[in-house]
Amino acid sequence: MWYHSAFSVFDRLYVRQAFYSQSKGTLKDGHRVKPRQYSRTLLFGLSLLLFSCTDNDPSNLGIDSSSLRDTIAEIDLSHSAGHQDSTLYAAALLDSAAALLAHMEYDRALDTIQKAKKHYGERIGEKSIALIRVLNLESAAYFHKLNLDSASAKAERALEIADTIEMKNDALLGDIFFNLGNVAMEAGNSSLGIDYFQRDLSIKQSVYGREHPKLASIYLALGETYSIKGDYGKALGYAHQSLNLIQKDENPAVAVTIANYNTISNIYENQGDLSTAIQYLKQGIQLGEQYLSPDNHQLALLYSNLGKTYERVGEYGWALEYLHRSLGVRLKHWGEKHAHTSDVYFNMAVVYGKQEAYEKSLLYLNKSLEIDSVVRGPDHPYVADAYNNMGIVAEKLGKFEEAQRFYKKSLAIKFKTLGEHHPLVSHTYANIGSLHEAQGLFSEAVPYFQKSLDIKLNTQGANNTEIAQTYYALGLLFTKMGRLPEGLTNLHEAMAVLNYDRHKPMQFEAVTNLEILKDVLLAKADYYRKKLAVTDPSESTDSVYAQYRVLLALEDYAQGMFLNEFTRQFYAYQSLPVYEGAIELFMARNEPHQAFEIAEKTKSRRLAESIQAITKKTTFNLPDSLIKRESEIAAKIFSFEKKVYQEVTNDSLLLIYEDSLFQLRRDKNSLLETLKENFPEYYQLRYSPEIISVSQVQEQVLNREDQALVEYFVGDSSIYLFTVLKDTFYTTKVVKDFPLEEWIQNLRCSILAEASQDTSGCSTLITGVPVKALYSQYASLLYDKLFRPLEQQLAHTSELLLVPDGKLGYLPFEILLQHQPEALTDFYQFPYLLRKYAIGYAYSATLQREMQDKKHAREPAHRLLAVAPVFSGSQQVTNTQLANRLVDTTLRRNVLTPLAYNVPEAQQIAARYGGEVWVGEEATKQHFVKRAADYRILHLSTHGKANDKKGDYSFLAFQPRSADSLNDALLYNSELYTLSLNADLVVLSACETGIGELQRGEGIISLARGFSYGGAKSLVTSLWNVNDRSTKEIMEAFYDYLAQDLGKHEALRQAKLAYLERHKDASYFQSPYYWAAYIPIGDMAPVALAPAFRYRWLLIVAVLCLAGYFYWRSRNRQVGSK
Repeated sequence: MWYHSAFSVFDRLYVRQAFYSQSKGTLKDGHRVKPRQYSRTLLFGLSLLLFSCTDNDPSNLGIDSSSLRDTIAEIDLSHSAGHQDSTLYAAALLDSAAALLAHMEYDRALDTIQKAKKHYGERIGEKSIALIRVLNLESAAYFHKLNLDSASAKAERALEIADTIEMKNDALLGDIFFNLGNVAMEAGNSSLGIDYFQRDLSIKQSVYGREHPKLASIYLALGETYSIKGDYGKALGYAHQSLNLIQKDENPAVAVTIANYNTISNIYENQGDLSTAIQYLKQGIQLGEQYLSPDNHQLALLYSNLGKTYERVGEYGWALEYLHRSLGVRLKHWGEKHAHTSDVYFNMAVVYGKQEAYEKSLLYLNKSLEIDSVVRGPDHPYVADAYNNMGIVAEKLGKFEEAQRFYKKSLAIKFKTLGEHHPLVSHTYANIGSLHEAQGLFSEAVPYFQKSLDIKLNTQGANNTEIAQTYYALGLLFTKMGRLPEGLTNLHEAMAVLNYDRHKPMQFEAVTNLEILKDVLLAKADYYRKKLAVTDPSESTDSVYAQYRVLLALEDYAQGMFLNEFTRQFYAYQSLPVYEGAIELFMARNEPHQAFEIAEKTKSRRLAESIQAITKKTTFNLPDSLIKRESEIAAKIFSFEKKVYQEVTNDSLLLIYEDSLFQLRRDKNSLLETLKENFPEYYQLRYSPEIISVSQVQEQVLNREDQALVEYFVGDSSIYLFTVLKDTFYTTKVVKDFPLEEWIQNLRCSILAEASQDTSGCSTLITGVPVKALYSQYASLLYDKLFRPLEQQLAHTSELLLVPDGKLGYLPFEILLQHQPEALTDFYQFPYLLRKYAIGYAYSATLQREMQDKKHAREPAHRLLAVAPVFSGSQQVTNTQLANRLVDTTLRRNVLTPLAYNVPEAQQIAARYGGEVWVGEEATKQHFVKRAADYRILHLSTHGKANDKKGDYSFLAFQPRSADSLNDALLYNSELYTLSLNADLVVLSACETGIGELQRGEGIISLARGFSYGGAKSLVTSLWNVNDRSTKEIMEAFYDYLAQDLGKHEALRQAKLAYLERHKDASYFQSPYYWAAYIPIGDMAPVALAPAFRYRWLLIVAVLCLAGYFYWRSRNRQVGSK
């Protein structure tokens, strides 16, 4: 179980009426109100302004850092002019120091305190109230610098003096206890902290009465302390008492109100009421963003805590958004080696761990541990938390002994500082149980889970999701052990804690955590499978079936609930085991049509939503203003994402871009919430794409008897093949008892190696084995597994639409070999699948229908555009981050060296088929984006580069507008999403345009996919770095065959066969590297493309016929007149 960083005591937004209890700057009727003045000599006017702001951040009340320094300078000037004596000047300096503390200028505050002591001189005395005030301020300053020893020593010295002068019911004495409470809490001693805060409370009640707003900060501190101690009932009571006192004030202070929202949210989160926790945090943020500066440290805390809470509800995208936002502010204010920064690193590590990005998680955990070990001490509970989560990472990576060591370190520190029954101890107990379970030591795991559960039940709220997680862990464990009744009981307890009514299985609105519920339902399905082996088979089969029906409904519901795209994508990835289990179940129950529809749900969901949303906006009559607003926000987000991606030198600009992105994404979230509230039907359908059925594929996708659609689903243990013919439907299961991903990689590597291309990523190649032999081996093996089972089903088929899955998307099926070749010397003779079928590709069957049926927004005005930038070789990507992505290699279109054949290719295609050609200066990115929607066919002959880490930053290169820079010439994948193309066909005659980042549950995020988002009905795209000369040959032949009214897949197939025929005597150019990279995607229908000379002759004939007609009419008219 991942443990999150608790709220640091130092992070608390203290409202320090503590130091000298003066009135605060306040809010009234939504406006800033000037601070109230208090009765001292007029000479203190400037000092009073500073001092009155110490309970809030001065910047909140119109006093920024610059104004603060100016005001202090005026105090100094007033003293220099003789307007103040030294004692009054020293007191004013202490007020200035308090203001500096509020502004987090701790070193300057200490310097100012020392200056005040100097001007007090001997008059301060060894036992004076003035000295107590000095010591209190020094204690606070050292506390903020996390020098707890000095902070404690100064406060203890102040307390000794107070005892000596018999200070009793004085607010200043209460302030000393408040400081000591802070130090105790930051040191991890919550019991001592509570004692000090209670003594402060007793004093302040005597001074101000029991209902005075100035007690709010003490109640707040007590609430926070009891929360950390695990007594959430008392914590919530004190926190609400604090908020009630503040609300009684006519002019409640900003900082106090925000602090209360923050603390109350923390307590609700610890109790498991995450939705209420989020509501309080959002209230705090709304207030803070209205009155605080954007980089205010109080806002940074709220952002961090909201990020942490979003993670707990599974909103990982928003969690990282808010954590990164908080990190930027904290690095600015406190730097890298500060406890505040450590807290954000820690919580980011949790999010990355939940996303299974374990290297990133470990990186941030190590950063947090390094900081906390120094600034908080090696025995601090936060250090224990870091060890706890490092144990989780080690366990996930299979390093069980290392995990055990981390857990032992964590427990030792927690026992020492928190005791054996603290809620935080329960997390480590649960993790040790999980470690034993992972090693198959089930009996040893049970007591640890039980200890964890007992502590949580005694210290946490009844609906805490952590209790649900522990019940789930016990239920799953007992099921594995065969203790089925106990397993089912614990799973039902988990459901109850999550507020899920199993008697109303399709209702999820009240569920507190959908991700945990999904795990519980999967575990319950596993329980029924276990029961199947020992009791009534029919009952268990029906029960498993019922569970998966609920799970599938939950998946659909969850996709509509998560507003953040990243979160939805990750949730879809985590749901793949659900879909695989459901497919297996439906296949076993002889319900293949249901299995097919489930497989469809796992493919290109985001792309399907985008394409179908266009139609749905019209159907549901969405206001034009909303549609326009959504489009504008999306365009701005893509623009700033690109700026962030490119900017690596100017940190100030980077912060501006990231701030803009943060605000834009929140604007998008608000817009989606508006759609969800005001147009619920549209919203639900938008995030639930209409999935095509088998019968609809047969009726709407397949047009002839000799066509077939073959869809693959690659699971962990099996590969499922769905074959749809015009009047027949087959399903095939292939046991995944072979290394599919490795075979695909080896096949690709053998192709690249044969052409002497870069094989740096091909570590699996066997040294000394001929490349042709490797190719033949893996091309045959993959055919045997992926295609041979379909041979009889496809006996009367000549055209295929293939829907690949996962890594299969990197494979052109045409290169598979139907059997091992008799001789390995001649690639030309190999029995390629190309020779048997015309193969087109689809993202999914649903999207194939959408692309075939797509109606353009308007008819394009022009027929064909061919674009061919000219690269001199002197242009450079001046941005270092981009330059690192480009490798200098000749004759390949993935680097920006000169291309010998792209211009002739574009010119010949445009000339032969009556299109426009843009070469050189015309072929700029800006020109293309502006005019692309005017053409029916787009042919881009240029450089391309895939990005396998972040697919949205794959790019095509256009003509640079600057002689020595390419920064304005790169068209990124993310920029394609906002285009509105009217193209029947886009040909990407460039490298790697069909590959990129693989996102399970969505597919390969490639440039081809980007053009599909942009509106293209079909594409021709590439799966590796292509050769410039062979590309020219194949593309020209492809257009020639298109002109013969062939479908796009058949035209490309014939172009490849013609290439092989031309080079049958040149063995080097026969390799699949030169001809197999290009594949067609989408609508395979022919396009109207006759050679330009044919159109010219037709025009001449038409003109002659028209002239003859008019001549005939004129002759007839003359005859009639006579």
